[in-house]
Amino acid sequence: MGIFSTVDLFLDSKTQFFSGLIEVYHDGRIDFEPLEGKKGFQRKATLYDVPFSGHYYQIYFEDGKPFVHSPSLGDSRMAFSFEKIKKDGQYLETIQSPAGEPLRVFAKTVKVGKIFPKTFHIQTGESLNKTEAFLADLRTKMWIFTPFIILLGGTGAFWIARFSLKPLKAFSKEVSEISATNLKQRLEHQNISQELQELAKSFNATLDRLEEVFTQQKHFISNASHELRTPVTVIKSHCEIPLRRPRTQEEYKEALETIFKNIKNLEDLINKLLTLSRYDQKPFPIQKKKTDIENLLNTIGLMLKPIAEKKGIKMLLPQYSKAVYIDGEKATIGELFTNLIDNAIKYTGRGETVKTNVLENEDRVTIEVIDTGIGIPNPELKNIFERFYRIDPARGKETLDDFSNGHGFGLGLSIAKEIIENHGGKIEVESQFGVGTTFRVSLKKWKD
Repeated sequence: MGIFSTVDLFLDSKTQFFSGLIEVYHDGRIDFEPLEGKKGFQRKATLYDVPFSGHYYQIYFEDGKPFVHSPSLGDSRMAFSFEKIKKDGQYLETIQSPAGEPLRVFAKTVKVGKIFPKTFHIQTGESLNKTEAFLADLRTKMWIFTPFIILLGGTGAFWIARFSLKPLKAFSKEVSEISATNLKQRLEHQNISQELQELAKSFNATLDRLEEVFTQQKHFISNASHELRTPVTVIKSHCEIPLRRPRTQEEYKEALETIFKNIKNLEDLINKLLTLSRYDQKPFPIQKKKTDIENLLNTIGLMLKPIAEKKGIKMLLPQYSKAVYIDGEKATIGELFTNLIDNAIKYTGRGETVKTNVLENEDRVTIEVIDTGIGIPNPELKNIFERFYRIDPARGKETLDDFSNGHGFGLGLSIAKEIIENHGGKIEVESQFGVGTTFRVSLKKWKD
């Protein structure tokens, strides 16, 4: 609504008021109460009767002939547009009054009388002197007080912002001081504002994860360097010794065989490290498909059976009347169970048994790799899936021949765990030292 909205509403109500003062009689006479009054009653004067009081009205008959007008108009008249009133039935505009003041006028066509209705055009007006004076006074006050309000508001906002941002600045400074060299440092969240406490806790949790990753990375690099140094040392020593003086053909052959064996082991280590590196780049892409787990286990068993027989170990492979299918990538699942079965053979003595077993339910397939070997001490169970972790020989006490003789790198179970997690499965281990070990792998069942 505009600045004249209150005046316009008042003019509309005045128009309704004046239409109620018009009386149309049965004999055709028409009276207007403010002028004539009622018979036997002398009406008291009102503002509408005072000349030039600023309260204006004038009423026309339907044909445009004047009916009555307010004494304030004197001999003058307000400008009246018959074109506008005929077109829309009413209109609003601002004109100049007879006294030369701005005047807001409202004209409207009304019907009066129920039995013999007559149509009239009623126009009312109101001086805008007070309204414009009020607006002028308001503009003056705004020009005077607005700069002070802006200055006061700006100063208040500055101090409020400075006070509010002070904890955030301190928080930001504390965060900026944390780097890779002091990842153990944590943010204090007890004596800071409540709004920042949750942020500090979340940031500390992130630092915990980062510290764990950095620690694992350092251990990985240290262990990898240690494992790579061993075969390099073996190769170097078997190269230096024959070069000191001439050797027989058999001695050269023996040195080359040792070097070749260590290079193969070194190649195996590098391949395992590359495999773990690929799995670290999660999500590692795999292509799952329908895989016959019984057939796969039998293939792996036949491949590893000569190694088991050489050690005098009996291998028992699953035999089922119907095929059991899992939802997995055949190559990586094959690598998984090759690691588990090879590990079982490695830690099972002569005359003992290694077997696989397959169990299924509606949604999952569980594959067990069971051996009757030396078992794993209970305190060590929680560490066996860590990279480079080996129970025997003890870390750092290997001889140079341990590597040449095919001792594991402590990576097989780490790779197995990564493969299983990538397939949405899980692995559990049960072991009793001196009795044997069971690895239990749960994978999703293939659904047609």
